[in-house]
Amino acid sequence: MNMRAPRKPLWITAAAILILLIVGASIWAVRSSQLSSSNEGDASGNVETLALFSLKGCGSCTDALVVMKQIEGEYPDYRYEYFSIIDDTEAVNRYGVTEHPSLIFLTGDDRELGRINKKFTPEDVASKLEEIRSAGGSLEAQAGQPSSGRVSTGEGDAAAPVQLTLYALDSETHAFTPVTQYFHSKTNVRYPKVSALRMLAELSDKLPASLHSAIPEQVSFVEIRSDGSETIVELSEEFNAFAGSDEGTRAEQAIALTLHHFEDVDGVRIVTNSYRSDLIASRELTSLIGERNEFVAASSDVLERMTRTELYNAAILHSHDLEFLPCYCGCGDAGHHSNRDCYFSRSDDRRLTPTLHAEFCQVCLDITHQYLDARDQGNSLPDIRRAIEDTYKGAVPTNTPTPLG
Repeated sequence: MNMRAPRKPLWITAAAILILLIVGASIWAVRSSQLSSSNEGDASGNVETLALFSLKGCGSCTDALVVMKQIEGEYPDYRYEYFSIIDDTEAVNRYGVTEHPSLIFLTGDDRELGRINKKFTPEDVASKLEEIRSAGGSLEAQAGQPSSGRVSTGEGDAAAPVQLTLYALDSETHAFTPVTQYFHSKTNVRYPKVSALRMLAELSDKLPASLHSAIPEQVSFVEIRSDGSETIVELSEEFNAFAGSDEGTRAEQAIALTLHHFEDVDGVRIVTNSYRSDLIASRELTSLIGERNEFVAASSDVLERMTRTELYNAAILHSHDLEFLPCYCGCGDAGHHSNRDCYFSRSDDRRLTPTLHAEFCQVCLDITHQYLDARDQGNSLPDIRRAIEDTYKGAVPTNTPTPLG
């Protein structure tokens, strides 16, 4: 008699099929994930963000913005960031941007993998992405590019300050008076024209009584751009109230004089949202400059090591007051007669020559800080001197003349 093998219960068969399905699904999911990751790598390497740095009014930058809109459509999976050269100074400094437009390719943690400077096309962007992908997203593979988007602030990487010449008005003669100021950056990022105009617009509260700003306090600098051979300076709409007046004319002249120190600037035009000045030939205004030069600092090799630019700038503007403030660091042995000597010596023609003594002396810096704080509070120079003498009672001062009053 034939014996049939007992049939397996249906639930066992169903369970086996279910297990096979689960295992198969898991294998498929893992493989799909690997394929997806592989495809993403082929498309972009390790790039996650494209960051464009541009300047409003720059023709190449305007073209770059058009290109970026096209790139956004072709590569929608990337993140896109847009920075202004004027307004986003922290990002400009962080990534060491020195040209515009600049397109930087970043990883998810903001490390730089490469960049394109100056004018570019969609094909240039695609080529750079392929170059980075072929290099496997390796930072070291991007020859000539920084290994990181972070800029070192170490002393060895600090760039020398840029020396600017601004123009204020003599409070008595109303002649234009040149004033040296320093603009410092921890990287090689330098937009000295922008810095010069911003500093000019913000000069009012920093000037000594013998000078006053040619820029009305209500007016601020908006941007600078080129239009052919013209340099266009846009001011805030508050300037409309002064346009065409003597005060407005002096402001326009101060801006043009400040810019005439730049080799590529000749004709300057001042504009607002509703005003457009005549073209100003800046180099023809030099006859308006007066004879005072005690706020002018000579060029010097020590600039390469100067980092305390804010206090050196203050020492230029208030050198007359600092000449009446003693120093207590012991610099009298070096021939110093006042706190001013710690920053600058003065030549026979009244010009200033920077020294590095204050750069490395905290006592000198503290005395200047104490003076500036007291000045901002409205204290007189004799009162400030007495307060400094009290602060350093018992220490040996320089042989400093006493201010009148």
